[in-house]
Amino acid sequence: MNGEVVSLHAGLPRLMEEWAGSGAERAVRSGYVKAAVGEALWVGKEHVAGDDQGDLVHHGGPDRVVLAYPAEHYPLWEKELGFRPSYGGFAENVTLAGLTERDVCIGDVFRVGDALLQVSETRIPCWKIARRWNVADLLDRVLATGRTGFFLRTLREGEVRIGQTLQLVERSYPDLSAAVVHKAYLGMAGAGVSAERLYACEALSQRQRRRFAPAKDGASDAATP
Repeated sequence: MNGEVVSLHAGLPRLMEEWAGSGAERAVRSGYVKAAVGEALWVGKEHVAGDDQGDLVHHGGPDRVVLAYPAEHYPLWEKELGFRPSYGGFAENVTLAGLTERDVCIGDVFRVGDALLQVSETRIPCWKIARRWNVADLLDRVLATGRTGFFLRTLREGEVRIGQTLQLVERSYPDLSAAVVHKAYLGMAGAGVSAERLYACEALSQRQRRRFAPAKDGASDAATP
C-alpha cells in the first residue's frame, strides 16, 4: 500500500498572539503554524529542515520527526467547519494522499525518495489546534473522528519531494493500525487490541507504550487518557 506526497510544510516557533483571529489570552510560543516550503524538504534524524517546536517537553523528538496528515480529510473538514483549512493546516510536515490512519500501521517502513521513514505513533493533538482555527471544539472533533494524522521517525535521512511515492517496504504489525492505536490510547470502544499487545510493540514510541504498561496490580491504565 503506497501513498503520494501532495504538499510539504515547516515552521519555527512564534508567539500565538501573532496569529490572526487567535483571540489569545496569553502569549505562547508554538511551531504549530506551518508554511509551504516548495518542492522539496530535507528530513533529518531529529527534525525536518526549517521546523521546530515551541514546547519540547510535549512535542518533537526522534519519534516525532515527521507529522503526516491525509489530504482526504480536508474536504471533510470543509464540509463540517464551513471553510477549508489550507494544506499544512493541521501542523503536518507532509500532506499525503492515499494513506489514512486506517491504512498505516505502527512500525510500517516507507521509502520516499532517499529517505526511509517508520510510523512511530498515533498523533494526539494539543489544544493549540483549536486556537489556530478559532474553533473552540476542534480538538474534540479531531479526537472523536480519529482524523489526527500520524508521526514517523527517520531511519535514513533524505530529501522528500512533492509527487514522490511513499512505498511500503516493511510491515511488522498489521493488526496495529494508527486508527486502532488511537482508539486504544484514548480508551475508546472498538479498538479490539489488548494493552499487552500494544506494550509489546517495540516500534511504538516509548511515550505511547507507557500508556499500556501493566499497573502494579496487574491491570493496564490504557483506558485513562
